[in-house]
Amino acid sequence: MAAASAISKADVNHPGYDINLPSRLGIVVRWGAVPTELPGGRWFGEWLCGLGPRALVVSPNGYRALIEQGSRVTVAAPESWRSIDDPRWLIEGQVVWLAMAQRKTVCLHASIVELNGRAVGIAGDSGAGKSTTAVYLAAHGHRLLVDDVAPVVRAESGSEDGRVTVQPYPRRVHLTRAAANLLGLEFAELLPMAKGGYKASLEPANPGQDEVQVEELFFLVSTIDATDLTIQHPRGMTKMNYLHRVAGWNGLAPTIMGSDHYLRELAALAERMPVTVVKRPANRSTIADVAAVIQARRPRTS
Repeated sequence: MAAASAISKADVNHPGYDINLPSRLGIVVRWGAVPTELPGGRWFGEWLCGLGPRALVVSPNGYRALIEQGSRVTVAAPESWRSIDDPRWLIEGQVVWLAMAQRKTVCLHASIVELNGRAVGIAGDSGAGKSTTAVYLAAHGHRLLVDDVAPVVRAESGSEDGRVTVQPYPRRVHLTRAAANLLGLEFAELLPMAKGGYKASLEPANPGQDEVQVEELFFLVSTIDATDLTIQHPRGMTKMNYLHRVAGWNGLAPTIMGSDHYLRELAALAERMPVTVVKRPANRSTIADVAAVIQARRPRTS
């Protein structure tokens, strides 16, 4: 299968790579001096410290990033510039998510793919196959808009039917060795994410810059109990719980965005965006079947 027809490989970068991609989202990134802590700030584990409109990210491989006011980011590289570690996973992932959260904009932990002019989100817990499914769909003629970190904007009720849109953002796609093999790609030929990392990266095709409406969210669940695909359409608090698993970022989103604002946004998304849960067996590949379910999605309802 020619997954690489929609996703191109890239050369290994050092920390001086072009960091202008987040500017699509109004985020200015530059290299510079970054503090090792924010005095008076609150630490969330060992990697994130927050203080008002500022956030400090400290990565295990030595990169540090200071995010301010949702629009300015300063990144400090580790002392050794000979590392093959790719800083994009940090800058285009956690940093972008934190910047958008500071703006009180929801970021879905999902891949967004456009099918025939309308977009769908593909989400799931770690290892569920969201990126793998997105690349599979891209290799079959659909447009990958963004992977893993998807900023969505909700129009106010009464404005264009309160639709939800996503800004295309060609962040690199991260795949495990098993996922690469499933897609017919040579893992060793992909761009390393980090030294000794279990994932590698693919460079996505440019999806353009026009916002696209997101009509439905598919939540993938891999379970050893399943023998075939099952489809569910959750409602009420069950639906809200699935959306929280996609938007909550391990409970950090309510803290950074403010609990009241976050819950209002989550409720509005639940009102406007259908959720389909696709449970699949964990002991065999069902990627073609899952893709078929997504391509045959329900018509949009008012």
